[in-house]
Amino acid sequence: MSKIYFCKPILRAFIVLAFIFSGAEMIAQTQIHYWHFNTLPSGNLGTVTPDVSLLPANAGISYDGTGAGYLDMVSPGTEINLQAGTAIGIGLRTRNPSATRSLVMALPTTGYTAVIVKFATARTSAGASVQNYSYSLDGGTTYSTAGMAVTSYVPTVEPEYGLVTLDFSTISGASNNPNFRIRIDFGGTAASGSSGNNRFDNVTVQGTPVTGGDTVPPVILGAAVTAQQAIDVLVSEELTPAAVQALANYSFTPAVAITGIVYNAAANKITLTVAGLIVGTAYQLQVQNQADLSGNVQSGVFVSGDLYYNPLAAGLVISEIMYNPPSDNSNALEFLELYNTTDAAIALGGIKVKDEGNFTYTFPEMTLAPHATVLLAGDKPSADAFYGVPFIDLPQGISNALGNGGELLQVLNSQNQVVSSVMYDDAAPWPTTPDGFGPSLELLNPNGDLNNGANWVAATNFVGVSLGANVYASPGVYVPNVTPTIAFTTDYSYSNENAGNITIDVALSNVSAQAVTATIAPMTTIGTAIGGTDYNFAPQTITFPPNSTASIPVTLALIDNTVAGIDKFLVLELSNVTGANLGAASKKVLYILDDDNTGPAASQALDVEFLTSYLVDPSGSAEIVSYDEASQRLFVLNSTATTINILDFSNPAALSQIAAIDMTAFGAGATSVAVKNGIVAATVVGVDFADGKVVFMDTNGVISAAVTVGNLPDMVTFTHDGTKVLTANEGQPNADYSIDPEGSISVIDVSGGLGAINQSNVTTINFNAYDSQIAALRAQGVRIFGPNATVSQDFEPEYITVAADNLTAWVTLQENNAIATIDLVSNQITQIIPLGTKDHSLARNTLDTSDQSAAVFMATWPIKGMYMPDGVANYTVGGTTYLVTANEGDAREYDTMEEETKVGAVDYVLDPTVFPDAAFLKNNKNLGRLAVTKASGDLDGDGDFDEIHVFGTRSFSIWNTTTGQIVYDSGDDFERITANDPVFGALFNASNDNTNFKNRSDNKGPEPEGITVAEINGRMYAFITLERIGGVMVYDITNPQEAVFVSYKNNRTLTGGDAGPEGIIYIKPNHNSLGNGLVVIANEVSATISVYKINNDTLGTEEFTAGTSFRAYPNPVKDGVVFFSQPVDGVLYDMSGREVLRFKDASYTNLGFLSKGIYILKTKEGFTQKLLVE
Repeated sequence: MSKIYFCKPILRAFIVLAFIFSGAEMIAQTQIHYWHFNTLPSGNLGTVTPDVSLLPANAGISYDGTGAGYLDMVSPGTEINLQAGTAIGIGLRTRNPSATRSLVMALPTTGYTAVIVKFATARTSAGASVQNYSYSLDGGTTYSTAGMAVTSYVPTVEPEYGLVTLDFSTISGASNNPNFRIRIDFGGTAASGSSGNNRFDNVTVQGTPVTGGDTVPPVILGAAVTAQQAIDVLVSEELTPAAVQALANYSFTPAVAITGIVYNAAANKITLTVAGLIVGTAYQLQVQNQADLSGNVQSGVFVSGDLYYNPLAAGLVISEIMYNPPSDNSNALEFLELYNTTDAAIALGGIKVKDEGNFTYTFPEMTLAPHATVLLAGDKPSADAFYGVPFIDLPQGISNALGNGGELLQVLNSQNQVVSSVMYDDAAPWPTTPDGFGPSLELLNPNGDLNNGANWVAATNFVGVSLGANVYASPGVYVPNVTPTIAFTTDYSYSNENAGNITIDVALSNVSAQAVTATIAPMTTIGTAIGGTDYNFAPQTITFPPNSTASIPVTLALIDNTVAGIDKFLVLELSNVTGANLGAASKKVLYILDDDNTGPAASQALDVEFLTSYLVDPSGSAEIVSYDEASQRLFVLNSTATTINILDFSNPAALSQIAAIDMTAFGAGATSVAVKNGIVAATVVGVDFADGKVVFMDTNGVISAAVTVGNLPDMVTFTHDGTKVLTANEGQPNADYSIDPEGSISVIDVSGGLGAINQSNVTTINFNAYDSQIAALRAQGVRIFGPNATVSQDFEPEYITVAADNLTAWVTLQENNAIATIDLVSNQITQIIPLGTKDHSLARNTLDTSDQSAAVFMATWPIKGMYMPDGVANYTVGGTTYLVTANEGDAREYDTMEEETKVGAVDYVLDPTVFPDAAFLKNNKNLGRLAVTKASGDLDGDGDFDEIHVFGTRSFSIWNTTTGQIVYDSGDDFERITANDPVFGALFNASNDNTNFKNRSDNKGPEPEGITVAEINGRMYAFITLERIGGVMVYDITNPQEAVFVSYKNNRTLTGGDAGPEGIIYIKPNHNSLGNGLVVIANEVSATISVYKINNDTLGTEEFTAGTSFRAYPNPVKDGVVFFSQPVDGVLYDMSGREVLRFKDASYTNLGFLSKGIYILKTKEGFTQKLLVE
């Protein structure tokens, strides 16, 4: 049996969607059930019944399971799999967490065989990344995937939907079954998250009537007005001509004469010709007694919704748009105002307002007086109460219609012809303050160009205060203003400094009967570009002749140089205007991009080469990785699955899984893993804010002990001698801060071996001694700001590094922007080191600050970065130990305390004395989109901000542990390196779950996360992972004051690869079978392990026990014979620990019988050496 499927909605006839061929026989598929979801109400939903169904009893869609996830509507939907007679409207949304719920579709198929189910689906970036499908033949008691060609699907990220087709035509039990069901389970990344969702639309179930006769009555699917004298009626199947032609089977309310009936059996369409519909009047059509060819008669009477004919061609425009009110009450105050531009009343019935996402509102039967307005609001009660005028209530989907970043809004007649339209924007020449700063958009000249932003102004009529923010609008009051405005055609542009002459255009919004003049000149109070050095431009006057709106070009000359510098900007301003008003874009910013500064050149001192990538778990994650050289195994934290995955690393180029150790019995989620001397330690978070645990196991995954440590252990490590395990216990609060555990560090004595570990070996170190020093710590710059929190509660230990002598450790306090020093002899905190801030007004510390600007703009700004490191490592040079930090940054976000805001937020007020150019800084192309903290920066306590503090510094730093001072910072290297990378420049500041250019420029940029250091060929190197764009930065840090960029490596692609790197380790050449130094990275988002080989870091010949004179040579062993520097008794082991050779009093031995690889030589005298046999 062969099948043909239409995977896109090309044919929208409701019934004949697919054909099944068997020899010469052709049987039409019948639509059994259809959900278009367009009538879904707002709020949480229970079981959703089909919009059209031949078997409505027991058919429905539900979101079964437990947890906080729920079902609701989403707008807009999609046209994919949309059926005839249905408009694009609303979809169905399964809210996270979805890991504990399933979307169940009850789909009775009584009387039908060859069942095919189709639906459109998508997800948000934080939604479940995998959908798994199964079916039930017994009403949901048991589910199976047997016989299914498609059992899982990776949905696209909205707004793009994909089509899923589930073919059950070969599964006989799905046919003629009243208990048939489909279940969709959610997995992959983010399914257990508290935000995000999956989306569904246009669910269809098709089948072929069971042989033996059709017993299902026909269904009227819908009706639509196609002309003033014509209405089309769509039916589910072919009807008898007698039933179709019987006039008594049709009637209209109000009455209208039917003058003719035409039936198209192939299209299942009846066309009724009527005497004529009155413009703007609502009609309802009743259809009854239709019969199919098997004699089945229609059940009941079909009653249509309101049908309209309204051919309005002009005269109705949108005159006011409140698309982003300034407060958290934003959606409740959004509205549209429409204006009748004519001297006659307009019938509005059947007129539609539609957005670019296909949300559509249709006016009921009503009339709009000449030069009057009508108001639409998504929340009528709130809008009526706040604005004091009556609104028409729109479905809740309007909150998705008025996009904050701009939107196409159309006024359509009943035939879907455009009456008027406006494509508003939040960028010049459109006024920008309506985007969240208080005012609405108001039209000036209704007869002018509605799509010219200069023909719109920000409202100035004060309405009132909403949740602390002023709102300006004038709904219901519209006075046309035909005076033209003059403005730049755009409020910004980007040019390379070598562009030569650039053109700036100035335009009028409307025709003027008189000349219009204005002066254009650079502003002297704002800008970093210098006249005569960076550009040449003399102030000048421009003139628009009468009756002309042609734009006037003005030329500015850029001055090129060959010196690597920073990107700069200048601002041109229009002033001294005659004959017009100044438009919103009265200033234009020219961003000048330096074309000489491409970042530091890579020294390539290490030859780092990508080796392989291994997928740990397609539905899981990979955050932390640790390595055991004796067993040649990797231990990977899979937090999504709450497992520790054990991987075979005996061949680093071909990893494989040995086991996945389930940690769910020990707590709410696994967080970290480390291994040393055959002991594996894994941390698990406690349930309901109980203290966490460390679970101990051997390298085979056999668990032998579990001990309780501090609250929320988020990182675990061993001392270098393997005698102690340390955990960083974050102690984060619950959502409302009613529970706020203390942060701490736990130290576990494991010197007695795996079998001797018990609770008595645990010592937990707290910060109680610092509780009384809260004022002094704050004065030093340590961030302590949790509601009513003590120092102990506020400190959140993040990551630990242990000194080479095992006597001291350091732990980052990320949210507190500090580092704590730990004495491992006394188990005491001995010092809190405040890290301070990084000055981004310095040329070495430029950054790209906006996700809404079109180009990478690496400039200085008056902001300060809080280092807030995540990962930390240490090394010693000349007797001084240095810390190396990856300065990620992290904000606290809880229900009762959310510190993050945007510079452009209304309630983030900049001190007018410190920031006289605050309005410029708050522009979204500058700093307006930049994520900042509200918890610091108000230095004088007067309620406004004297310093702008951002999260993280987009860099790594080196700190002297003796002085606590910074000795090196990588400045703007990471952004310059990635921006200029020939491959990854296209992913500049993209996040780890999308490929959107500059997506994270407004929030921590590349986000340095993990770090490790290693001595290679006599020099020290740092390897730093970038969590967002991905990959690893390599630096030579031998001289702590002058680190040198070595290389940047990344295995990410535009469509996949390794994404979201976090944990990183270095494996020495003599600790792996390749004999090369290796860098191994755990990538959380892609759930992969990436391995990089360092080609010039190889196994040396002097790999023997330190402090002895014994050696085996040659090493590598090339001709089979190895010699010893003195006679010894010894045993040779392979890397799995298996004995392969034993000898006595030998000065040499023959290894020619051995396979190539690494072996361990141990002598009776206590010498140990690794041998490489080639």
